[in-house]
Amino acid sequence: MLSQALEGKTKTNIMYDANLNYGQLQKYLPIFVSKGLIKISKQNGRVIYITTEKGKQFLDLYDGINELL
Repeated sequence: MLSQALEGKTKTNIMYDANLNYGQLQKYLPIFVSKGLIKISKQNGRVIYITTEKGKQFLDLYDGINELL
């Protein structure tokens, strides 16, 4: 979800791009928002979800761990 929202996307786009179902999206998106990994913005009357700097740092750390493994 974090990598899908780097440039800002709607819930629907995140759901399809991250290969999630609606239930999974509804479960995890609020957690990511509450932890400060994704922020909510409005653009042209649409709600957009964007990965924050903290979310980008998390992605970098996650990628580093994957490289070690």
